[in-house]
Amino acid sequence: MENLSSRQRRVIVAIFASIIVLGVGILAFVQISRIGKIAATVKYAPYNATVKLDGERISNNSTVYVVPGEYELVVEVEYFDTVEKKITVSEEYPYVIGEMIPNSDMGEQIARERLSEFLDVESIFGNLTAAEGAKEKEQYPILKYLPVNNALFSISYEYDKSGNLQVNIKASQTYRNTAVSKLYSFENVDPAQYNVIFKDFVNPFDGTFVKNTASDPKEFLAKGYGSVMGEDYVVRDVRNDGEYYYTTIETEIGQQDGFYASWRVLMRKSGGSWDLVTTPYPVLTKYNTPDVSTELLNKINRLE
Repeated sequence: MENLSSRQRRVIVAIFASIIVLGVGILAFVQISRIGKIAATVKYAPYNATVKLDGERISNNSTVYVVPGEYELVVEVEYFDTVEKKITVSEEYPYVIGEMIPNSDMGEQIARERLSEFLDVESIFGNLTAAEGAKEKEQYPILKYLPVNNALFSISYEYDKSGNLQVNIKASQTYRNTAVSKLYSFENVDPAQYNVIFKDFVNPFDGTFVKNTASDPKEFLAKGYGSVMGEDYVVRDVRNDGEYYYTTIETEIGQQDGFYASWRVLMRKSGGSWDLVTTPYPVLTKYNTPDVSTELLNKINRLE
């Protein structure tokens, strides 16, 4: 620089200044262009496949910035089935990932040659599944213990049409109480918070109650469910918790001493008589007994 004239120095400084201004401008443009967008990982094996979102090509095996929302995804490459489907890219799921299916011998060969790319995608799927599983278990602690399968009963789960967790119990009436007790053996689990359904179970008390004004709670239930109960059913002692009264209706099972089928029942005093809060069921939860504290429901469910 010492041998340069002052004019040459000014030209060099101007060039550097222009480069800096241009760099800052490009950086600013990039930042502005990303406003309202999220970084999405794009990995569709094989990575030479063309990936399009709503008809616009995006780079495969890269990170792109897109507006969160629903897109029409099209992935194409020779010798593989074309992928066409709707996907949602969001902050919770910032991914456009998947594997294409070979439709020819050449496709099979390419898949073998690019096996590392397919394994890369599968690794991401595995990590996402593990993360989602951990998230679900945090939201639903009971999932740490399910499924349960033994010779007496099974406890599994599924998600209903609204996406809510449903706990399913399959057990003969001999072992329904045993299955309920199992739910209450899970640490840090509040069974009354879950929608617990007994599969292949027909509740004999559904739609059979006959209104009556008996003042004694046992008599109230006996008269109300007389068409179901007969002499084989017993109403256990009624207990009280604030405005609520609860008990179990039980019937001995066959010749097996000590085995009872139980239905939990909750009532509320109404003048000189009673109102049923819910139809008797093997387990009471916030789903079949709304507006009642889960603390009380758990207390009822633990009745022997």
